[in-house]
Amino acid sequence: MPLREDGAHLIGFPGCCPNDYAMYMMERLCTHPKFGAVLLVSLGCESMDRHRLRRTIEASGQPVELLMIQGTGGTRASIAQGRAWVAARGAGLDAAPPVRSGFPKISDNAEIAELIACGAHCILFVTGRGSVVGSAIAPVVKTCANPDTYRRMSDDMDVDAGHILEGRAEVGHEIASLVLGRTAGGRTRSEELGHQEFILTYKSCEPAGPGCLPAAA
Repeated sequence: MPLREDGAHLIGFPGCCPNDYAMYMMERLCTHPKFGAVLLVSLGCESMDRHRLRRTIEASGQPVELLMIQGTGGTRASIAQGRAWVAARGAGLDAAPPVRSGFPKISDNAEIAELIACGAHCILFVTGRGSVVGSAIAPVVKTCANPDTYRRMSDDMDVDAGHILEGRAEVGHEIASLVLGRTAGGRTRSEELGHQEFILTYKSCEPAGPGCLPAAA
């Protein structure tokens, strides 16, 4: 993705109809301290309330811009304006906020996004069978509790907690030190491999119909 090496990451909601869960998640994610600025890109005809989302981000103090492709002049014009805005906001965003950590549940990508929406700055991901997911927003530190899995997938794992099962050592201090290092700018294994998975789905949805469409002028 263009500007990815400069710290720009793509997240979003693929739906068009209004959805309370999706709006809540986007508001929480876009006002998270891990974001230095937010560029909202909309086709222009979605029923989801992009203006409310922009107002919420503005109220949090985050720099925000809204581009609507249909009104901006199409793909090329929107890309040019978006790149210029991101480049202008890229400087001076290196200040690191205090760190909070979270633990994901079974649905890897969706639950990682929910933890970040709850305010986690670093995700401590415990896996036995092996997982390769990362995040576009916060570092995901993978702790593998199965020695066989760690030996088989060591390129994807950050911590070998199999030390405990095999009676070799404890890993608490290692995990604490690793978290501090990653939140200070070090890269997790998933970041080194380019994993930046993100998903946001309809978790619940009201029946669609004419009521979800914009009212006629």
